[in-house]
Amino acid sequence: MAENAHEAPLRVLYLTRADPAQSNDWSGQPFWTIRHLRAGGFAVTTRRAEPAGSLRLARAAQAAARLVRRRYLPRASALHRRCTEIQIRRLLADADAEVVFCQDVVSAAAARHPRIVYWCDAPVEDLWDSYLPGSWARIANRRAAQAQEGEALRNAWRVLCASRWAQAGLARRHPEQAHKLVYAPFAPGLETSPDATEVDAAIAARSVERLRFLFVGVDWWRKGGDRAVALVQTLRARGLPAELTVIGADPWRGAAAPPRGAPRGGRRHCPPPRAGRGGPGGGPRRCGRSGPTPGAAPRRRPS
Repeated sequence: MAENAHEAPLRVLYLTRADPAQSNDWSGQPFWTIRHLRAGGFAVTTRRAEPAGSLRLARAAQAAARLVRRRYLPRASALHRRCTEIQIRRLLADADAEVVFCQDVVSAAAARHPRIVYWCDAPVEDLWDSYLPGSWARIANRRAAQAQEGEALRNAWRVLCASRWAQAGLARRHPEQAHKLVYAPFAPGLETSPDATEVDAAIAARSVERLRFLFVGVDWWRKGGDRAVALVQTLRARGLPAELTVIGADPWRGAAAPPRGAPRGGRRHCPPPRAGRGGPGGGPRRCGRSGPTPGAAPRRRPS
């Protein structure tokens, strides 16, 4: 950002495959990131980096991989990469940008500019194995995906990591690029953020008759659901009435019993949404009192 009012704002070319005008596309991250950058004084130009139709050309390889019970990542294909390089080269020639902001690995690997800022939410291998354990070994073009991630980090001037988990994973897999990694959480979906004084005042004004906590997420362990339960248990042990509402997650789904040493408890439980009923294309679901009672272990589900 300019240091004084007489300096021209820094010109940023923001490359994304999401629609930056939609607040609900890719969880609203491009929309809110661009909004905050502009509010901070940056001159931001947005462009779609992904060429239309290039992914459809990689669908044949994806279908062939399914025949042998493997997965194929179209965005790691050489064809899609080449199409993206051509598209970004044209965009850079027209934009005259001082900084190129890439919010996906493909554009960060394909772009050529001295000031590329790559915002990464997860290392590719860790992402797959955290959601679908063991799935990474079944991806047919995983070496190409790893090479693409490595090139994105080499191209980048700075790599903004959306979480400490992402930062640690990238540092472990690409130690030679660790000096570029910066912890930078995603932009909040708020018009304005309260300052420290406002936060302290809001905390002081809260009622302590009952402390209510909310956990929203599907991946219970990776998102820290067990820590939320442990926090509520600790507060109750100290005599503070506390309750936890869980939306979206099923802590023991797919397991015959809770893992050894796992915290138990919770108040409400809502199963993950299914397609047509709160899932893709469906409406919201209510979370009722159908789950565990306070202090009790979650009920086991039949496998």
